[in-house]
Amino acid sequence: METDLEGPFGSGAVDEVPLAQAPLVRVLSQVRIPKLVTMSGSDLAPTLDRVIHGLAADYPIVNVQHEQQITLTPGGIEQTPGQQVWALRSNDSRWQLTLGETYLTITDAAYTSREDFVDRLAHALTVFAEIVQPPYAERFGVRYINRIDDPAQLSSNRLRELVRPEVLGGLAVPLPPDVALAQALSDSLYIVGQRFLRARWGLMPIGAVLDPTVPSIASQSWVLDLDSFTQGQLPIDEQFTTVAADLALGAYRYFRWVVTDEFLSTFGGTQS
Repeated sequence: METDLEGPFGSGAVDEVPLAQAPLVRVLSQVRIPKLVTMSGSDLAPTLDRVIHGLAADYPIVNVQHEQQITLTPGGIEQTPGQQVWALRSNDSRWQLTLGETYLTITDAAYTSREDFVDRLAHALTVFAEIVQPPYAERFGVRYINRIDDPAQLSSNRLRELVRPEVLGGLAVPLPPDVALAQALSDSLYIVGQRFLRARWGLMPIGAVLDPTVPSIASQSWVLDLDSFTQGQLPIDEQFTTVAADLALGAYRYFRWVVTDEFLSTFGGTQS
């Protein structure tokens, strides 16, 4: 297996290396649309009800929730209920769709391939767009959150074997025996032609997460969070599948540049 790409960006092909024990904790895609009359007030529930029934064959389980809004006040942080959201699940709980006034999010809890994920997204978005009829998407992204939480993999020396030196950050600093690194986080936003890539990675302290939808753990972890997205007025049409695949490929290329052959072997990589 060869991971020595010229760089994390480019248009060339990237060899696919499936990981049998991939450290993925969340794969999701979100489409954000402008606020519409048909998705507001008393019109919201009937419209989403049609979407829910249109997707019932794949997502038969539904749960109505409220988003939590966080407000900073003189007395501290206050949480108040926000807009209603509808969470739909497949029978095996692998797939979840979250529908709100201005977005659709699809989450895969057992990611197998980019093609499988894009196909599911395309079907859900087709039903959503036919019923809601948004004029365009304001933001569309595909996001991969990786997390290594095995203590045996988290020493500075071991991480030097798993990822490139360019992404070690604070882990590259030599430490005496009486000094421990609690956190080292990098956050970069790239403009890549007509799309964007936000890459966050590093060592996280116990209980810390980069996204509130990801369960916390009672140990340190090393994370690699890649959000590949486009924004503006993007037509929601048959080209959306191609856009989704391109966004996912951009994130994968960055991932493959970050990790080493040792990483791929450690997590069950096999050349396709």
